[in-house]
Amino acid sequence: MPGCYTDNKDFQDRTILRMYPLYVDVTEIYHLGRRAAEVTGVARVVLEIAYELCRSGRAIPIINDEARRTLFTLDPEVFSETILYDAHARIAALGKPQKYRDPERFAPKSFSRFQVMCQNRVRSFSHRIKFDLSDAVTGQACVEDHAILCMGHPATGRRTLKRAKVMGGFARAVVLIHDIIRVLPEEGGGLSRTAETERRSIEICKELGVVWAANSKFTRDEIARMTEAGRLPHLQGDVKVIPLAHEMRRDPSAAPFENPNPDEPYFLTVGGLDGRKNGQVLVDAMVRISEEDGSQAVPLVIAAGRSERHALLDEVQSLTKYAGIKDRIRWAGNPKHAQLHDLYTGAAATIYPSKYEGFGLPVGESLWCGTPAFASTATSIPEVGGNLARYFDWDDDLKLAGLLQDFRDNPESEKAQRALIEQCRGDLRSWAQVAKDYAALACLA
Repeated sequence: MPGCYTDNKDFQDRTILRMYPLYVDVTEIYHLGRRAAEVTGVARVVLEIAYELCRSGRAIPIINDEARRTLFTLDPEVFSETILYDAHARIAALGKPQKYRDPERFAPKSFSRFQVMCQNRVRSFSHRIKFDLSDAVTGQACVEDHAILCMGHPATGRRTLKRAKVMGGFARAVVLIHDIIRVLPEEGGGLSRTAETERRSIEICKELGVVWAANSKFTRDEIARMTEAGRLPHLQGDVKVIPLAHEMRRDPSAAPFENPNPDEPYFLTVGGLDGRKNGQVLVDAMVRISEEDGSQAVPLVIAAGRSERHALLDEVQSLTKYAGIKDRIRWAGNPKHAQLHDLYTGAAATIYPSKYEGFGLPVGESLWCGTPAFASTATSIPEVGGNLARYFDWDDDLKLAGLLQDFRDNPESEKAQRALIEQCRGDLRSWAQVAKDYAALACLA
């Protein structure tokens, strides 16, 4: 099972936190106020860690208000249980952020960069006229005496820490790198605009003197590999590995997910089907089962994710070669957090065929809900699943088909997997543990 940062023996008496009070940057969540989006991925990590730190009194949340060009502290109650996963309540509590385009996405001294900076200035003026500060704002952050946890994207952390530097500097800062997908080589080998922005963000954070953290050993190793390749700057100090959590909370006030086929078992896949989420291998495995055992033997698969691309689903519905499985994949859209929890709990197993993940939350979430997981061996995923998941190579549809057929033909296999997960429940990481480890790192840096 994943390890954790353990150099925190002095943390229990909170002496260190009294020396270095802690801010947690929730700007990533604040930016979601431009749309009523469900909190997933990186934003979910920020939300869970902020919630745990705020409710335990270990940290105060802050936001970077681009319109007013300052960092504001928030009432920790803004991350109470009642609005944790309620997008509309969260927006009402945090307020509406300024629409902002990052000038770092454009070349220095370019007209596009100048144009974006002017647009941001005009938007700032307009925003201050139209929108008041949220009632959750309690004042301007006193950054000089505080450590700052930046758990969002490096670009978000870069903007927050540059603002803090202008306001007087910070005592400590930790920047979490979730993955380095944006700087991976593309066809042609050069750095894309997105890759340049990511590199520049990390470079600026380095110049500001931060402590670096990674969410998996794989991500740490990828940082080293991309540094050697010249796609990332050399980072000062060690990159501390602090794994994320398996925990999947259930909001008791939310409406439950209504299974359209309560009498039929289903498999769940989370995160969409296109691109690096690699639904193609799952589809190919289902085709194999159809060809070998008949279409009636193909398992029902529910796909849940926020992806708006449905190229693969469109192909399944239209191409003749998928005729035997086209009615066996159903898109659940972007379910609310509680509904996703119910989908995990009700599934026979979760299938996660992704090609690349910095951590791979769905594998851990499935295990937390007591549901077996079939996952690819790619990148960091085995760090999350440990010995509790069953694995296949990301391009091996034959192996995945075999796993699904075994589950169908051998009911004892599912029972054994569920028993093993329950037996190892104490080894699964909670968000409270993750928050404690990151707070310790910020204050011991």
